[in-house]
Amino acid sequence: MKELRATNQPCRVKNEPQGEFVSKVPPPRREWSINTKRIYKSVMEYLMVNNLLTIVNMPLATSFALNYGRYLDFERDYQNNFIDERETKSGTSRSVKPEWRIMQESFDKALKVAGEFGLTPSAAAKIARPEEKNKDPFAAL
Repeated sequence: MKELRATNQPCRVKNEPQGEFVSKVPPPRREWSINTKRIYKSVMEYLMVNNLLTIVNMPLATSFALNYGRYLDFERDYQNNFIDERETKSGTSRSVKPEWRIMQESFDKALKVAGEFGLTPSAAAKIARPEEKNKDPFAAL
């Protein structure tokens, strides 16, 4: 990851433990929702293809899938209806349902983890891309 971000310095890289790259991930758990399973499969495949998935950071990638899946599940189940209205003696009382807070916290956690893997636009912009050897736009034709 440090090589992609161009932040690897020889003094820091010497003693840093290298994780073993993962070539096959375990299947998603049965109790996970369909959204979580879909995200898990796609993110793990993306990270494996780009040689970013190691045994060490696999739980972090799983955490991303779980949190983002939970966010999508809440969004689907409540369809942005997170206001709880109750009749009281003085009129109608409105409050935000606790599920909204859980949904927002799940999204925030997923966003933090996504930044570590370069899955957000701002994090992806920080990753150094290898220069193309052939800059002729008509070469592919």
